[in-house]
Amino acid sequence: MAHAVAEYRWTLFDWLIPTCREEKVKTLMILGDLTDAKDNHSAELVNRIVFNITRLLRDLPGLEIKILVGNHDWLKQGQEYFRFLNNIKGVQYITKPTEDPDTKGPSAFYLPYSKSPAKDWAGLDFSHYEFLFMHQTIKGSVSSNGQEMEGEDLPDLSAAGKIYSGDIHVPQIINGIEYVGSPYHVHFGDAFKPRCVLLERGGRPVDLHFETISRVTVQVKSMRELKKLSLKAGDQVKLRIELTEAEKHDWSRMRRLATDWLKAEKVEVCGVELVVDKSDRRLVAGEPGATPEHSPAESVERFITAEELGGEALITALEVIES
Repeated sequence: MAHAVAEYRWTLFDWLIPTCREEKVKTLMILGDLTDAKDNHSAELVNRIVFNITRLLRDLPGLEIKILVGNHDWLKQGQEYFRFLNNIKGVQYITKPTEDPDTKGPSAFYLPYSKSPAKDWAGLDFSHYEFLFMHQTIKGSVSSNGQEMEGEDLPDLSAAGKIYSGDIHVPQIINGIEYVGSPYHVHFGDAFKPRCVLLERGGRPVDLHFETISRVTVQVKSMRELKKLSLKAGDQVKLRIELTEAEKHDWSRMRRLATDWLKAEKVEVCGVELVVDKSDRRLVAGEPGATPEHSPAESVERFITAEELGGEALITALEVIES
């Protein structure tokens, strides 16, 4: 997350502080996967995570932060990378099945990630708990790329109350288990609506949405199509420009026009790719469906109008043709 394209993720903390204050949040729960890489993090990344966690605790007196270990938080069980966070007062970094000791609020049980949950959770009685929080892949859950996950074998959790899980970024409910989802888009092309879940007094859930950028992959055939897209400043775009075989010669110009326009709109360009439409074949004049031939001036006018290049460009082009 130290790379510039991931900078937007850190603004979540700027949103959490006033939101938690306004909603009078007592406990903030992170359901696993503080990072993507499991180990060998840079000092810059670790220090920044610690700084923002302590900032939450400083600006929200009385707040408790509970963090479940996710599958991306360790290489070897018993050597979880962020275990040291337990040394920060107000933080509970949960590495094993744990009952919530707080008897004042709703009863809860926490289940960090397990490679073999059916074995590791066997014999645990969840019938006394209103909430079960875990980090696990459920069979049949759907990832952000649309793939249906195999999932691990789970013990019977039906005796528990409401069950929330981390791990899958897309909010969804599978067999009575609800994925909270990610608070922001992670991958290019993510189409789900990011969210956090607020559990109000009495356990009523309310979806909260952190206003942040979109990360999109788009494919266009012209500047007109590009300009019609709903993009806002700060969004990150991977752009695919579709041209026919006959239009390939125009690739460099189209790429320059597209990237210049996106940058002027303060949209971050994270890649531009040429996509060639192989189905196109130029029809010979006279063939059924062929486009009637046009004079050079007519062709230039049609092109400049279609690309919305403006009257000045048209006048200049016509002067060149006539000279």
